Amino acid sequence: MELVKRYKRFLWLLIALGICTIIGILSGTLGQSVPIEKPPISNKKCPQVKLWQIAFLKWDDLIKLEVEEWQPSVSGAFNYNAYPGPKKMPVRPFLNPFVSPGGIAGSLETASQTTSVVVRLGKNPKLIQLPNPPLSLGTRKDGGLWVDSKGTTGLYNADGKQVRTIKTISTNFISVEQDAIWLISADKKAQFVDADGNVKGPYPWDGLNNYSGHGQSLCQLKSANPARIKCLEPDGKQRFFSLSLSEPPGGQILQWTNQKLWTVSGRDLIIYQDLITGVKSKLEIANAGITTTGDVFVSVKTNDQWTEVCISDGSSRWVPISYGFSPIAGMNLSGRLYVMAIDKQRTLVYNYDLALWYKGDKIEERFVVDENNFRNRIFPHAWIFNPNSHLENAKSSDGTVVLSASGPTGIVLIGLRWNP
Repeated sequence: MELVKRYKRFLWLLIALGICTIIGILSGTLGQSVPIEKPPISNKKCPQVKLWQIAFLKWDDLIKLEVEEWQPSVSGAFNYNAYPGPKKMPVRPFLNPFVSPGGIAGSLETASQTTSVVVRLGKNPKLIQLPNPPLSLGTRKDGGLWVDSKGTTGLYNADGKQVRTIKTISTNFISVEQDAIWLISADKKAQFVDADGNVKGPYPWDGLNNYSGHGQSLCQLKSANPARIKCLEPDGKQRFFSLSLSEPPGGQILQWTNQKLWTVSGRDLIIYQDLITGVKSKLEIANAGITTTGDVFVSVKTNDQWTEVCISDGSSRWVPISYGFSPIAGMNLSGRLYVMAIDKQRTLVYNYDLALWYKGDKIEERFVVDENNFRNRIFPHAWIFNPNSHLENAKSSDGTVVLSASGPTGIVLIGLRWNP
């Protein structure tokens, strides 16, 4: 499991920092001219997006800023020195959030590993030092914390002291209502643990990753034959909810009501707006962070030439993101830049060896990015969506999700609600 997590973390870092697996690149080539035509107004999604700051952890107040020098391996099938742009770069810590009905906790991560440091968020955030790096976290309403680590589930009180240990079959768990948790194992079994630590099960369960909590039930999306939602109750009984959709639903289930279904696939939020007709919309999140004026922002993909930036003050902007040619020579792929920072009317975009500052949609500055330029001209401004996390369900019936990003001033958790 830890090997899989490190592999996923490595892949996401390649994307988040613009270091893709590239052979035969046209090194040092700048992007082409700015696209002339903006997308139609009807394509705008920001008016349907509500953003707010859930929590902000300023560097060196609770979490020490320890910048890690990150360099991809050059062994194996790919020669990473062949990419354009920096071969080594500084990376700040991230927080991987786990959202529970009782609150939010997060594990502190570096570019290379999950640490044993946990932050329990709330009115007075608390730092907890665990004996081992956690696989899963569950915040309780009494201020306590469920922690899963290498086959052992521990219960910690509000002071961060371990008060109970449960030997389990789990490789992961998910929190549900009334401070309970479900433990899920790789051998297709699940156990229910109530707030007092009493264990029920194991019960048959065939979904190791694609699941969600609903009330006290453990649920998963069964996409075909027929499309339905399967739920496991604490007593071992199963319930099924039929979905009369025109096409099989995709992604991991986040939440559902009688009218809507929310799923997530990577960083894509998918909403089935009508469970009868199957009408769906997709929000593709590229990056997130805080502007220099203190508002939170999220950039969402429009097409391969433009991105739309949504800001919590209610404003939005189109930003050109075309790299100008395929990042892989000889293949019909489109290269995209990523929004890294928002400074009032200015926007910084970057990927590979190219960075641009826009003022509005006009280029203010363009420069080639090597290791020195990344360190001195990108890194001091750059916000990066945690490369090892996905969209976390906020345990609300309106489909709110939680994003985590790291940047120059600290770590921010952002709430996002989308109503297409």
